[in-house]
Amino acid sequence: MDREKNIFDEEEVEEKDMLVRCYEGILANDATSCYFSELEYEHIIGFYIANKQMKEAMQAIALGERSLCSPLIQLCKATAFAFDSKPRKALKLLEHIERSYDEDELDTFKLKFCKAYALAMLGQHYESIVVQQDLLDNEVEDIEDVEQLLTLIVGWLFVHEQHEAVLDNLQYFEPQLQLPSHLLGYMAYSCSALDRPDKAVSYYKQAVQQDPFEPCLWCSMADLLEDEEEALQAYDYALALDDEMVSAYMGKASLLSWMGRESEAAETLNTCITTCPYDEAAYSIM
Repeated sequence: MDREKNIFDEEEVEEKDMLVRCYEGILANDATSCYFSELEYEHIIGFYIANKQMKEAMQAIALGERSLCSPLIQLCKATAFAFDSKPRKALKLLEHIERSYDEDELDTFKLKFCKAYALAMLGQHYESIVVQQDLLDNEVEDIEDVEQLLTLIVGWLFVHEQHEAVLDNLQYFEPQLQLPSHLLGYMAYSCSALDRPDKAVSYYKQAVQQDPFEPCLWCSMADLLEDEEEALQAYDYALALDDEMVSAYMGKASLLSWMGRESEAAETLNTCITTCPYDEAAYSIM
């Protein structure tokens, strides 16, 4: 089956479009069945998954199953399980789908995408990487699809503080892909969390080269730089991009105080409070 679009693409389904509104209008009239195509159901279900409305996603899946005998609806269901933190259910359903349908009936990209994510959630990182490599070698039409999957997996690992796994995933693919700045930022933060500051700084420097307009990258890098003047310059870059970044004011003031430049440190704190009068964190640094 040709891949029409990616159910995981949140940017396409952030707001309700005419199709979702039509579907919800039919439900509002107490309809027990909705007659949409499988691609229309995929879009509707994808909207709810992207917006973390899992109850609504499962309701749409149930209606889709009632009116269509479609492997795509089953893939949507596996996706919903994975995004609802039920990776074992997702993998069990994916196995059933693979047994029940011929490969030419399946969207193998979506199937492997979901499988890689569910495996990562279960801590089966090697198996997940194998599936991701298979996607990269055989399924990918656009390299951004792999970056999207990496972002999804690494984001989940990052939130759950599995920093070694973050690095394992990204360092494996680093030679094959030009990692975007946000993934380099994940690598940098994970290195920092694992007490590897030199590697963290190296990744932050690569990240700001790619995206020099992201203040969080500059501030996080400044926190780790050993060269004091270079660190001050990085804090200033962050504040030039976002003059309400309290963490940059705090880092800069602390560093200035460490350097014995107390008057400049006090001036930085005053600027922070003047600029961010409604941010409680600004007052915690006094």
